[in-house]
Amino acid sequence: MKGTIQAGPRGRTLFGLLGFGLAATLALSAEVNPADWRWTQSIDVQEPGLVRVALPPATLDVLRAGLADLRLLDSAGTEVAWVQEHPMRVATSSSVRRPKAFTVSLQPQSTVVTLETDLTHPVEGIALGAGDGSFLKAVKVEASPDARSWQLVAKGLPIYQNYQGQTRRQVTFPAVTSRWLRLTLDDSRSAPVPITEVQVQELEPGREPALERTPVRIVLRDELPRETRLRLDLGFANRDVASLEISCPDPYFTRRASVRERRFERGEWSERILVSGLLHREPLPDGTAGPPARLEIDTPVATREVVLVIENGDSPQLPVTSITVVSRPVDLLFWARTAGSYRLLAGNTECPAPRYDFATFADRLAAARPQTASLGSLEPNALFHPPPVAPDPFNLGGPLDVSPWHYRKPVSIAREGAQELELDLEVITGAQPGLGDLRLVSEGRQRPYILEPKVSLRTLVLSPVPADDPKRPGVSQWRLALPRDGIPLRSLELESSTPLFEREVTLLMETSGPRGERVRTILASAVWRRTPGTTPGNLVLSLDGRPAGGSLWLEVHNGDNAPLVLSTVTGFYAVGRLHFLAPVNPATTLYYGNPSASSPVYDLQLIAARVVNAPASVVVTGPGELNHAPSPARSWTKASGGIWIFWSALAVVVACLLLVLRRILPAT
Repeated sequence: MKGTIQAGPRGRTLFGLLGFGLAATLALSAEVNPADWRWTQSIDVQEPGLVRVALPPATLDVLRAGLADLRLLDSAGTEVAWVQEHPMRVATSSSVRRPKAFTVSLQPQSTVVTLETDLTHPVEGIALGAGDGSFLKAVKVEASPDARSWQLVAKGLPIYQNYQGQTRRQVTFPAVTSRWLRLTLDDSRSAPVPITEVQVQELEPGREPALERTPVRIVLRDELPRETRLRLDLGFANRDVASLEISCPDPYFTRRASVRERRFERGEWSERILVSGLLHREPLPDGTAGPPARLEIDTPVATREVVLVIENGDSPQLPVTSITVVSRPVDLLFWARTAGSYRLLAGNTECPAPRYDFATFADRLAAARPQTASLGSLEPNALFHPPPVAPDPFNLGGPLDVSPWHYRKPVSIAREGAQELELDLEVITGAQPGLGDLRLVSEGRQRPYILEPKVSLRTLVLSPVPADDPKRPGVSQWRLALPRDGIPLRSLELESSTPLFEREVTLLMETSGPRGERVRTILASAVWRRTPGTTPGNLVLSLDGRPAGGSLWLEVHNGDNAPLVLSTVTGFYAVGRLHFLAPVNPATTLYYGNPSASSPVYDLQLIAARVVNAPASVVVTGPGELNHAPSPARSWTKASGGIWIFWSALAVVVACLLLVLRRILPAT
């Protein structure tokens, strides 16, 4: 039930499920060979007993989903059982309780719920029962020790039921210890709803989890006709995400949204929905801007990157300016038999997840309190011997006649094994739009690869050159020169220092028509608005097609206003990567630029996920050059054939000229 704070196994009391018999070294997984793990980290334990260790981002980022490859060894090299603690992951029946009393009063434009908690521990959430209707409302939360003087805890928190197919009747806020709490539901935009039930989420005894707020990098932005797709880099994998905060200059909006986990399987990326809900923002009753829209996640996210999908429907695209991830610490708990140095192992792609038996020792730890141990830095394991990624990792594919390819680039490989090559702008613009003509070649044979398309965005700073047309005085025009033809720009971001304006902006490309005339095609258009009281935002234009030619044209319709001041223009284009296995020698060369080539099919696709996720060396290419290396078997034939054609054509031309001269010159 979405409107109730529910219990779950992860949320039992720390020393019920999590204080379990961590001393158990019975029923451990198979014997651990440290040479199978890529990374190691020391843990300094001061005294025997229950130990808590906070896993840092660097450690979480190299571990598999669910920490499946994490192992602990004591000073004797014996495996030690451990458990992952998610502080306050889900409330339990013991921490969810009804208030001592609550009252509901209807005000002219609000519904006020006042409750007496009679609790001694902090409260971090309240769930409401509100009948079966459909609604969306903003909630203000206040606290008071005496029900007379009130202090603001949070405001602008959305609750909704059966609204665009979503329901969330619970509000969460920074933990507060107070006898009295008051919730004010804003009824100014919709009718009041009946409040039939109230539940309070109390933090369990023990430490309160510290929430961490970190900016998220937007790796890729796709503006589709009815939805916006943002690929987000959360900073590291296995993050215990509480929520995402989405900042946008628009003061009022409501959108359905979902967060999806990306996985590379069977040679392509797939998505799995982790959570869905509503993004809602509206001005506060006093007219000030509301807080950023928040999407509750409340689940561990195994991957470093996720996709945020915002469903715009028929509404305009949301100009998302920034995103913040709110996360909880991820702690490791284990029982140390003795003091001393313990060892954490991470980075094993083949081992199964551990299975430990804790039940036998649960009663011994009911009263235990964990000590905090210091964790050393994450270091490469000197004993590590990487397993082969493939049975025959450097096996080459079939032979290839490279003469139809226009360009080539040498690939610099410094160490044998898995390689990762990011495609530069020269390759992207010289190859087919779908990159199906890329070939890696060694000694005349193809080297199989996995193409990971559209991995991330790269920026391109463009210098706008004024190009106003005197015949159109109300329109400002700029020419944007591109460094190369055919750059697959996905979007342009415009920045202006003008404080107040509303302008229609159009981006065009210019091509030649069938009769040589200039033809302009619209690539993108939008209305750019900036008003007092809103956060000055840049305009992002999403391109509908791939620009042709080396220039773009930007038009701003000023009407009767002064011309808009355009500060900077930044272009964004997507880049892909090639993943392959290669030794240092023989040399590997990248060929591209063959319009008639079809996409290759390699058996390496069968283990694509293993190749993409394998620890790889980042390699680069040398300067591009024209491919003048036709195959030896055809070089003489092609050369001699071309020579004969040339001389034959020349002989025909000379003969025709002599015949004409003979007819027009008088006979002597």
